[in-house]
Amino acid sequence: MIKILFSINILIITIALFIFGIGMRSFKRDGYSTKGIKYILQGTSITGICLIIGSILLVPTFFPL
Repeated sequence: MIKILFSINILIITIALFIFGIGMRSFKRDGYSTKGIKYILQGTSITGICLIIGSILLVPTFFPL
C-alpha cells in the first residue's frame, strides 16, 4: 500500500517538475511573461504539496506505532 502511494507521489512530482520546466522555458523565451510565472508557481506548489505528503508517509515507515 505504501509503495503504491510513493509511486503515485513520485509520478505527480515528475509531472510537476515537467510543468516547472515548461514555465522556465516559456519565461525566458517570451521575454519574462506572466504565463511562464504562472507555470513556475504551479509546478512549485504541486512539488511542495507532494513533498509534504511524502514526508507524512515516511514517518510511519521509520517509527512504527
